[in-house]
Amino acid sequence: MSESSNNSHRGILHSQGFASGTLFIDPSPPGIIDNDDLHLRTAPAFQSSRLVLKPSQSAPRFRQNPDRLTPGPDSDPTIDSFDFMASSGQSPIHRYRLDVESRCSTRIYGGTQSDKARRLLVSEASSSAYLVSMHGAMHEIDIISQHPSVKRSHDSACDVLLDDACLISSEVQTSAVLGHVRDSHQLSLVNLNEHNPHPYAIDLRRPWNESKRGGVSSVCAMGQPHSFATGGYDRVVHLWKLDSNHSSALAQPLAINHTNVVQSLLPVCDTSHKLISAGADCKVNIYNLSSQRVFNSFKTSNQINHLHWTHSPFCTLLEIANLELQFELRDHRIVPECPVLRFGYTTNQVRGRYTKGASLRSSSLFTCGDRYGKVRLWDLRNPKTVASEILCFAEPQRIVQVLFHQSRLLACTENGEVGCINYLSS
Repeated sequence: MSESSNNSHRGILHSQGFASGTLFIDPSPPGIIDNDDLHLRTAPAFQSSRLVLKPSQSAPRFRQNPDRLTPGPDSDPTIDSFDFMASSGQSPIHRYRLDVESRCSTRIYGGTQSDKARRLLVSEASSSAYLVSMHGAMHEIDIISQHPSVKRSHDSACDVLLDDACLISSEVQTSAVLGHVRDSHQLSLVNLNEHNPHPYAIDLRRPWNESKRGGVSSVCAMGQPHSFATGGYDRVVHLWKLDSNHSSALAQPLAINHTNVVQSLLPVCDTSHKLISAGADCKVNIYNLSSQRVFNSFKTSNQINHLHWTHSPFCTLLEIANLELQFELRDHRIVPECPVLRFGYTTNQVRGRYTKGASLRSSSLFTCGDRYGKVRLWDLRNPKTVASEILCFAEPQRIVQVLFHQSRLLACTENGEVGCINYLSS
């Protein structure tokens, strides 16, 4: 092509606004009538095709059925992605507000500098919640009434720290799995059935690499009876299978690679059952339980403290260590324009790994607390703006966890106070 024709071609592109665009392969060169039977997989068709530069069509990120989505090897491209952006117009955005009634909170136990609340455990169908302290004390709370009250307490007499806990429920059995920061007896199982007035802890033997630090840093229920997963300070992830009466368990190490402590685990099921792991190494691994391999992984700018479900099985919400953008929405699949949507609030201190929020899987809501007693609520269809925020407790104190339970939020402070918050849609 001559220099004059080159200049002319560039001028045409510039005049039409093609400074940026997309290259398409047009299977129908000039002089050939469009034919549905002409495919690029045939050699003659490909040889006679041409490249066409067209302007890129603007599209909202994470919209329904994204045109340029490249699915991962384990995903189904026909399933819709979560509609995160309000501009897509797929569903109306409701307004939410938080409401705290008088005398909504109760001091469950006197938290001290040596023992603080660590986790609040609750199942959606249960009328009870369990507050677990840093030293393993468990307090069963009646959460049906507006005023939470203590039903019974259990002290496991642990002399070391507890990092994480979860509930394992079956038709006849409910147990709590406690992960401890120690080399020996790293994992405990507590039977929580109502007919057992004095729960006791059973030690589960966890195989670990003794050349590294011992201890369990994260636990999660797998959503299947008698099954849970653990992550450790030795950077190893195990899948556990309990026996029918929850008296023993067998551990299977998974081929998941981390270079630092595993800080969060989350089971998901999109087109198959998977386990997502996140660590202090800023790495997220997505492990396929069927093929027993990591089929996708990515890095974040800051370490990940927690993982949460969203309304879409293909998307996960991450809590990361950041002063302004503490939360990230990620699509598991290989997405085109922007695979992450960040939001949060401005604070002068990084949220610790023991401060945990919660998402509502049946809706598009996410909530979290801060170190000053304030609870915030987001609608993930428009997360750039806080839907509602409120001071939950009379005294400013650090909220370690917020949970959705039925039509209310449960907020727990590190000093052992539990409060109820109504969230209302208008």
